[in-house]
Amino acid sequence: MAHLEVSAPNVERVVKEFYSGGAGDANLNEWLNKAQASPQAWTFTWELLAPHKSAEVQFFGANALVMKVTKCFHEINAADFPVLRDRLVQLFRSYAAAAGAPKVIVVRLSVAVASLMIHSMPHLWQDPVGDQIALLKKDLEQTGMQMLPAFLELLTVLPEEFATQVMPAQRKSVVRAKLTENLPQVLQLIVQLLQEASISPECERQAVRSLQGWVQFGIPMEATEKILELILPKVAKEDLAEVYLDVITSIVSHHETHEHPEAMKRIISRLVLLEQLLSKYMAEENFESALPLASLFIAVGENHSRLLLDWTSQSEEGRATSAKLVSLILQVSSCPAQYPTNERLSEMAFGFWYIFQDDVIACDPPQFQTCVTVYGPAYHSLVEALLKKSMLPLSYDGWLSDEKEVFR
Repeated sequence: MAHLEVSAPNVERVVKEFYSGGAGDANLNEWLNKAQASPQAWTFTWELLAPHKSAEVQFFGANALVMKVTKCFHEINAADFPVLRDRLVQLFRSYAAAAGAPKVIVVRLSVAVASLMIHSMPHLWQDPVGDQIALLKKDLEQTGMQMLPAFLELLTVLPEEFATQVMPAQRKSVVRAKLTENLPQVLQLIVQLLQEASISPECERQAVRSLQGWVQFGIPMEATEKILELILPKVAKEDLAEVYLDVITSIVSHHETHEHPEAMKRIISRLVLLEQLLSKYMAEENFESALPLASLFIAVGENHSRLLLDWTSQSEEGRATSAKLVSLILQVSSCPAQYPTNERLSEMAFGFWYIFQDDVIACDPPQFQTCVTVYGPAYHSLVEALLKKSMLPLSYDGWLSDEKEVFR
């Protein structure tokens, strides 16, 4: 088999043999891996992705294309790049527009396009993100929402590919600068989509996931406040609450938020208004739904501990808001259900309590006394709650061995 020619017909035949029961055949697997890495893959992948091919063959072709673009981009001459770019984008768009196209193929092709963008911007492809946004806007005008799911997938995987691909530091800096330059366009589009009444729940979910990926490039604080004003009310949507809470957590955890303490105070004041939602989840023992909300409160506390303490000693409003946030985190740590069989929330905030304690100790004497007065009772309640939660249950019956070890 080692001497079998690498061609589209032979690859298709071996793929079908592999999926029809030969998955355990090391020779088949080795030959397919070599075919995928071969120079011929630049040619045969397109044939394997023809619409009439089986899903297995298309999937192998899409994976091969991702591998070639990601790891073998250096094999492409600059003169040949426009042809590759146009062909790949058109292939991606044709699958995106095809009714019943396997989603897994669309996802893999979106990864291939995203990888091509990262490798080529801006020296070979001046503005790939702007070009794709322009295409989407044209699609929205002409065909409605048909192309939107695939485009949002692309917009989601692009920052993910940037974060995971290994490249020299100088090249990484160039690509980051270009993507940061595109950030206002991306934010404008996502906000527009989230304001669209006719957007489907799935597209809304994907748009929020995409927004979370782009947070890493540093959303300007003015835009951050406007985005939070838009998305905070949407946390009430039970089927979408988790994705909205996750993106809010990413936003408030970004390191650049420390440069805007006054804006963060306004944001925290709005976030603590989610208190009723947390209480509702805890009363219903709906700990799975409470998890992303608890993560948000804890992330704010961990990332802005110093701000909370300074705000406590600056004004009555600051003291009340900061104390409210700490009380919400205490509510998470004091979750009344049995740990770890019925809940895993109570362990999440240990990092916060240590960080907050260290920052209190680091305060100057007058501020230290103020903070001890305000937060000392919370630590007293925390110790009482943890002592109660650490009591051995009457019976271990039904506990798994790993649950016993975690409890210990």
